[in-house]
Amino acid sequence: MINREKIPAVLLTYDDSLDEYGQPRKNIPDKREVEITEPKIYKHSPVEDVRFNDVEYLSLTLDKSIDDSNELIINEKRYRICFTIPQGRLNQLFLKEYDY
Repeated sequence: MINREKIPAVLLTYDDSLDEYGQPRKNIPDKREVEITEPKIYKHSPVEDVRFNDVEYLSLTLDKSIDDSNELIINEKRYRICFTIPQGRLNQLFLKEYDY
């Protein structure tokens, strides 16, 4: 990843605990700053792997702790992390933009 392509992003990490009714808690997430590349458009029409059906964007980061339980806020847009591939030097983030 080239340093000039890095942009700041806010990483949101939610608590995985359940309430007394068995529903996920909607707590205020933990926030921290991370550096990633600008999300690039990554849309394919028919794909064989179902993991790629919802993916709209691809981004890279050196932070291996990011996984699919996190969300990102980049330039005031919120992205859900569909899945990650943490192989090699960089962690590939497959993202889907959504309204909150």
